[in-house]
Amino acid sequence: MAASSPRRGLEKNTKLFSGFHFVFLGSKHASRLKTLLEERGAVVEDDFSLSMGHYGVLGEGAGSGKEVFRKLEEKGLLGIKGVTFVRSQWLTSSIKAGKLVNKEAYVVEAPQRGDAEDAVSRVPETIPSSQVSALTNFTQTLGSLPESNTPASLPDLDGKQVAVQETLRALKDHWMNFYRKPRSESQVTESPDLVRGEPAVPTNRIVVEKLKELVDAYRSDFRNDSAGGFRARASRHAISVLSSPPFGLCDGDRQIKDAKEILSTKHGGLLPRGVGPKTAEKVEEILASPSHTLGRLEDMASDPVMRVIDVFTKVWGCGVEIAKSWYSLGHRTIADVQEAARQNRGGMRVSPMIRLGIKYYDDLQRPVSRDQMEGARAAFVEATREIAEEGLEVILAGSYRRGKASTHDVDLLVLSSSVDLQATMGKIAKAMRASGLLLDFCEGKSRGKSKGKLEEDDEEDEVAGRVKSCMLMSIIKFPGGQVGRADVKLYHKTSRAFALLHCTGSADFNRAMRWWPLRETRELAESLKSLPTQSAVRYFLTRKKDREDQQRLLHKSWSDDAPNSFKLTDTELRPVLRQRRGKRLTRNIIWEAAEEDCVKCETEEEVFRVLGLAYVPPHLRKM
Repeated sequence: MAASSPRRGLEKNTKLFSGFHFVFLGSKHASRLKTLLEERGAVVEDDFSLSMGHYGVLGEGAGSGKEVFRKLEEKGLLGIKGVTFVRSQWLTSSIKAGKLVNKEAYVVEAPQRGDAEDAVSRVPETIPSSQVSALTNFTQTLGSLPESNTPASLPDLDGKQVAVQETLRALKDHWMNFYRKPRSESQVTESPDLVRGEPAVPTNRIVVEKLKELVDAYRSDFRNDSAGGFRARASRHAISVLSSPPFGLCDGDRQIKDAKEILSTKHGGLLPRGVGPKTAEKVEEILASPSHTLGRLEDMASDPVMRVIDVFTKVWGCGVEIAKSWYSLGHRTIADVQEAARQNRGGMRVSPMIRLGIKYYDDLQRPVSRDQMEGARAAFVEATREIAEEGLEVILAGSYRRGKASTHDVDLLVLSSSVDLQATMGKIAKAMRASGLLLDFCEGKSRGKSKGKLEEDDEEDEVAGRVKSCMLMSIIKFPGGQVGRADVKLYHKTSRAFALLHCTGSADFNRAMRWWPLRETRELAESLKSLPTQSAVRYFLTRKKDREDQQRLLHKSWSDDAPNSFKLTDTELRPVLRQRRGKRLTRNIIWEAAEEDCVKCETEEEVFRVLGLAYVPPHLRKM
């Protein structure tokens, strides 16, 4: 229901802005907004033609601050009475909601004449209501925000939904476009037919999903690697185009109606760096098909080789590359793979997880309902009741928390007050086995990527407290007899907020959240300024080597350099100093703060708040 309301808000209300006079003073989407406003009864004046009763609209670009107010002052328009300055988000929020939302949170206080140079520092930035809701608990961690950051009145429910959608769009766009400059709308030749009206279905998402399936199919087909790789790159480029401005995958973004919109200009399209004609043909086929099918994808799905690869990739822990290796060894069925694994034949790449996936292949193909997940949690709580001294808290995470009706595994997030997580996980496995809940398992653990300098007496790094988390990848018997898979993830209770965020997913949402601290925003700057300013022990790190996700410690020392970013993991939010490439932060970390200097967050809302984002409910975290 919540996800559908913004779409209903896109229906035209021709009287929504009746009687309003707007003047755009800088907006990245001015051309589109002007059209949408005029369709809804507003009068849009020429730029900087202010008079009493007008609304001056400030966008989010560089022209929304000092430069705009300087121009107004030069033209003698800054001191006109009866002019209200608002941010463009009020207009987009009202259009999406289908009604006028509370504008107080979007009003910008105009500077006094002669003070335009200081306008940027005094223009209040509004905070979505979902961010302000976390301030109560957060003040104990980073201190309260300046008074100018808290709006006098908060947006209503529609405004909150819009803030969530804007957060999702910002996360996705930043994550996908980090290494390339996003295109602006000016690079696309706008036409009234493309701007006016939105299609009834989110065509961008449909096309992107089909193209993603096609990319996966190309990766699976290893008989023509060069051609398949080229076709996969072409499809990925189309996905990138449809996921970036002026298009997008969120409600309210412009939806593609004709493949010519993303076709390269040299082939008669509208984009300077658009897709080629063959890719455009595939997009056109998806758009023209009533069921949004793609013939090329159906042909590949019916290919005998592709069908074998598809069966192999359904084995728990088996990816495309391992499936290809099995096929090259002459295996054609799961029975062949099971026999090879049983005889331990040479060349078979079988990890402990894959070995379990092969052994219980048929059982793991059956879906697990929400009732069965809840039953598994209840059985786990009952089985571990005898180890109450560990202070266990059990939460159903993953797709259950995201609201899915069924899945193929159960994600059990377990929080403990014990400092020795490895010993606690051993007790959990023993208790599950004794109760008959656990049939088989393999273990995993994480010590974190930066542990500090080791002492001479703990060279093996096995002391209590070093392990950040433990995981039990298990095969269990659900109430009712069905056999299935359960991932038991154990964390210390101090990591509750970060573990809950990570274990809820989705995987793409988690990646976007980890990338977000590389974007420099005012809210992130405020969070970093609120950290303790005294000198602290900093762990100085090397660059990552051989593209491995590892960082090796050089030394630890005192440093007065202020951090410029955060590193978000499933256990902590750590201040770091990142290297720059031009004006951008990079993934390379020069140093990171000691563990005692990590930001303490008690809830997921606080994590979003520190990062300057609106809180996204679990059921909307599918990207």
